[in-house]
Amino acid sequence: MVVREAQDRDVDEIIDIYMQISKLHENNRSDVFKTKDIQKNRNEILEILEDEKFNVYVATDEKEIIYGIIIINIKNVKEHRNLNDAKILWVEDIGVKEEYRRKGVGKVLIDKAKEIAKYENCSRIELNCWEFNKNAIEFYNKVGMKTQRRIMEIVL
Repeated sequence: MVVREAQDRDVDEIIDIYMQISKLHENNRSDVFKTKDIQKNRNEILEILEDEKFNVYVATDEKEIIYGIIIINIKNVKEHRNLNDAKILWVEDIGVKEEYRRKGVGKVLIDKAKEIAKYENCSRIELNCWEFNKNAIEFYNKVGMKTQRRIMEIVL
């Protein structure tokens, strides 16, 4: 398995993964997440691929079958009233096609994020994860991530 930068030709396979992510979120919190169709996801992916602040990587094989994606960006915290200055690698999205989950694809993608974070002299890697996504939480714990904070809510 190889992790490489995503290209325009990868859009259809990235959309397959994005649709799975969208459905998971919509099915669990339709009060929060919009229903997205393929065209909306396509437009989002094309915008992200064009946006210089994001880097998109795909886990693939020699036949160019894409197993998973990770979308990252580097955030600089400077002169925040409460936080120390820091350079953080932020994981916008990570997803693995359902049929390839629990086969090491996610770990390879996180390893790529770690490699980039070290190269960029980041102090840490951060991401958000919804509480309903127990499989993702379990995965993040396995790759060494710890809960940093929680966002609490009262649904009205």
